[in-house]
Amino acid sequence: MCDRRVSGLALGSTGTDASAVPTSLANPAFTAGKAIGGAFRTSGRNALAFGLVAAVFFWPAVLVEMAAQGGPEPSRIGTMLWNVLGCLTTAALTRGTLDSLDGRAPRLSALFGAGLGRGLPVLGASMLVGLITLLGLALAIVPGLIAAAGLYVAAAAVVAEPGKPVSACLQRSWSLTRGHRWGVLGVLLLFFAFPIAVSFAQAVLVEVFGDLGARAVLALGGILLAAALGLQAVAAAAVYHGLRAEKEGLAAPRLGAVFE
Repeated sequence: MCDRRVSGLALGSTGTDASAVPTSLANPAFTAGKAIGGAFRTSGRNALAFGLVAAVFFWPAVLVEMAAQGGPEPSRIGTMLWNVLGCLTTAALTRGTLDSLDGRAPRLSALFGAGLGRGLPVLGASMLVGLITLLGLALAIVPGLIAAAGLYVAAAAVVAEPGKPVSACLQRSWSLTRGHRWGVLGVLLLFFAFPIAVSFAQAVLVEVFGDLGARAVLALGGILLAAALGLQAVAAAAVYHGLRAEKEGLAAPRLGAVFE
């Protein structure tokens, strides 16, 4: 289903050799710039649907943080919720991104179904990727960065290739990113910076406004943070899409066939 390489037989009655088809049409080259542009375009085209999904999934975490404001220490439950609900959002927006890149309008029912159906496997993959990356960073900075880049599309593979176990999806990511890991790392760092910036600004504003305006700041910051985390998921899915297109010769309409 996924292999679009031609067999060398003549096409139809014209006698046209299949090998004459330009390779670039079947195997578009992956670049970090294309992935970044694709992520922003996909997010813009589907801002309403993606924003609604992120808001629904992340709102419990925002409410917990607002309720915990003024306590002796940050809410650990709130932090855990952000991580868990982030995986549900990642699964949902990965499905939506692949649908959009296939030229199909993402349906809300499909997005929520993917979030609820693949969120836990995505959580498992994210935990493994985090542990491997932290180990690499602890041993030396560069191995950790390489691990993060090499495993960047593991969660996307979990959603797009549901027949594979989580461990196989990590191997899949490692294989897909081979030869492009520095470019993938650039994409990762760019979109990782957005939620970091939002969190920093939120913390500063909470200190500035004090308890009186803290809850309003947390609510607004939560919305922006949910958007930034959602954009991370879209970017990883765009990278996955681009890598498969280059390495496997898949035209965009075939990449989402697993969802049909």
